[in-house]
Amino acid sequence: MRYLVTAEEMMRYDKNTTQFYGIPSLVLMERAALKVFSLVQTVLPEPGPVLIAVGCGNNGGDGMALGRILSQAGYEVTFFCPNIQGQFSEAAKVQYETCKQYGMVFWDEIPSKAYRIVIDSLFGIGLNRNITGDFKETIASLNALEGVKIAVDIPSGIHSDTGEILGIAFQADMTVTFGFQKRGTVLYPGCLFAGRVVLAEIGIEKDSFLGKPPISFTYDDLDLEKMPARKKDGNKGTFGKVAMFAGSVGMAGAAVLAGKSCYRCGAGLLKIITPEKNREILQISLPEGVLIQLKSDKPYFEQFQQIEETMQWATCILAGPGIGLEQYALNILELILQKSSCPLIFDADAINLIAKSEKLKNLLKEKAKGGQSIVLTPHLAEFSRLINQVREVLKSNQLEEAIRFAREYRVVLVCKDARTIIASGREEEGIYINSNGNDGMATAGSGDILAGMITSFIAQGMNVFDAACLGVFAHAKAGDLAADTTNRYACMAEDMIEELKNLRKGIANESL
Repeated sequence: MRYLVTAEEMMRYDKNTTQFYGIPSLVLMERAALKVFSLVQTVLPEPGPVLIAVGCGNNGGDGMALGRILSQAGYEVTFFCPNIQGQFSEAAKVQYETCKQYGMVFWDEIPSKAYRIVIDSLFGIGLNRNITGDFKETIASLNALEGVKIAVDIPSGIHSDTGEILGIAFQADMTVTFGFQKRGTVLYPGCLFAGRVVLAEIGIEKDSFLGKPPISFTYDDLDLEKMPARKKDGNKGTFGKVAMFAGSVGMAGAAVLAGKSCYRCGAGLLKIITPEKNREILQISLPEGVLIQLKSDKPYFEQFQQIEETMQWATCILAGPGIGLEQYALNILELILQKSSCPLIFDADAINLIAKSEKLKNLLKEKAKGGQSIVLTPHLAEFSRLINQVREVLKSNQLEEAIRFAREYRVVLVCKDARTIIASGREEEGIYINSNGNDGMATAGSGDILAGMITSFIAQGMNVFDAACLGVFAHAKAGDLAADTTNRYACMAEDMIEELKNLRKGIANESL
């Protein structure tokens, strides 16, 4: 797990490190400069011309310390300080005076010459207003220069919390970030300006949380070890029993994809509630699934007893992939919300039906507040319908709306987008922001696969929030593997399912 911090959180941890633990700011600044110096050495092993744009705050102080170290190592350093007459922070003032003592010159305009590396140390994580006027022109000029672009901590112009571009942003090839990664370098569009992010430890560690860890986090490859372990003496029932309401007439593929991914992630048994016309397709494509066929010549409410029995049998229920928006689907959702007792996952059309029905919304809220675990997995358009907000408006405040909805309904909300966000109704569980995946995954059936994966993990006993986080991460990893095997243009849902076989390779202690 990797923490993603906001500006307020990072400044608090910095303060805790200096004031509670007594490590001086200048010590942290020197450590930060040394980390960037190491990266510069890998990019440019032989000393050459380097431009460092510095501001008057602590971020500028990092850049000044870096410039001094580079100069002493033989690099030709040019300092550019567009606000040279401004008010320096205490630490930056010390670094400025030290550099002056070493005879280093600060220019208020960019000297016209060729630079091998251009380093941005203008604005730090505290920037929260648009860059305008001379500073906007300055960043545009830096972006226009040749050479490798490196940002110190965060590219100037990126909002540290939201990833928003504040008028303009430094276009970095690499960003060296200190302590913990800043949330804005993961979220779009900020991540497009951060380039490759290198996390550097400078002495601000988890001890500096003092009991208040960051609210946001993401997963790395080691988190695949959280996949449910297999018991050597287990049986089909041991590994979870899934009831899946999926696939309307003409949409059997959604049931196939969700069912396959459910099995690929370890579920032991799967029963699919689907119209009888899907029988042949499902029996050929997914022979492992047991079919509960909804007969078209018999009123659906007369078949509810069989559906109820299936729900009571299940350890987890998935409803939604390809079910359509017909009245019978709405009636079955109502039955699920009234009669079920195990964890529920609502995806795709189930969410669209809930969005259109105040009765279903009220049942959903009543169930969740009564203690039943519920996961919703909308993409951005489905979420906009659910909360009755214009999609373009939602795009700009996706994180806040996801948190608000999850807390109001007491559910786990998986808001799918290029950066999927998972919010929990329980504040202490935090916010997951996915940092893997690729645009090749933007293909039909991808969401059905994710729904099946999350369902499988829950059916095997995982906490619903943890299962959602793992499902999203593992889904993204499978997408990355599929893109490598084929390519991002040719990637199809079946390619992702095929790669699920490779996720746990190399993970030790798979059996208990």
